[in-house]
Amino acid sequence: MTKPPKLTETVAVDDGTLHRISDLPDSLLVRILSLLPTTKDAFRSCLVSKRWQYLWTSIDNLTLVCSSTGSEKFLSFVDYALAQRTCSNIRKFHLEIWDMPSYSLHIEQWLSYVIENKVEHVVLRSIFYKLVYTLPQFFYTCSSLITLELMSCVFDKGAVISWKSLKTLLSGCLALETMELEFFHGFHHLEINNSNLKTLKLDMAWPLYEDADHSLEIVVPYLQHLKI
Repeated sequence: MTKPPKLTETVAVDDGTLHRISDLPDSLLVRILSLLPTTKDAFRSCLVSKRWQYLWTSIDNLTLVCSSTGSEKFLSFVDYALAQRTCSNIRKFHLEIWDMPSYSLHIEQWLSYVIENKVEHVVLRSIFYKLVYTLPQFFYTCSSLITLELMSCVFDKGAVISWKSLKTLLSGCLALETMELEFFHGFHHLEINNSNLKTLKLDMAWPLYEDADHSLEIVVPYLQHLKI
């Protein structure tokens, strides 16, 4: 059984304010908690009172940020947060780690979990750009995915992508309307072919080798906004 993280801080709340907030229904309190910057902030709300102890487990978005290296406490907290969830589906999963490749096994388990829970919006950011994270094979067939934001992540060579619901990020998806690639590098040939694409932004894109033959092909007949 996953043990809950230790909380040493205290929460100071004005009695009058706390009384007014406590009059709100649980559904509204959960909504308020879901708007906090991170899931750890929502978790800290369990210190307010017994009624708040498990409210955070019902939020449908997970924002998990670790800007330091080698944080075992962070890994334990993510495992605990996922194990305690009571919400049926996950609307958004935001993961930001300094060095994602070092925790690839953990990340694969977390991604597998959120996919099983029909995640719709995914943000994966490996803060240290020189260490890129390769997306696992099973992630390419997430049928519930609507938006995807990646930083210092790469696609597995020869991967076949089938994101049937995706509307923001990658070509090859019929519903795609917006595509943005930033600090995108390591390609010989980049082809963007989509009849539904309306906005395209390519920022800091480099081929695999500067002096090697490379090409960029864009076929987007209904494009409205282009930035290269």
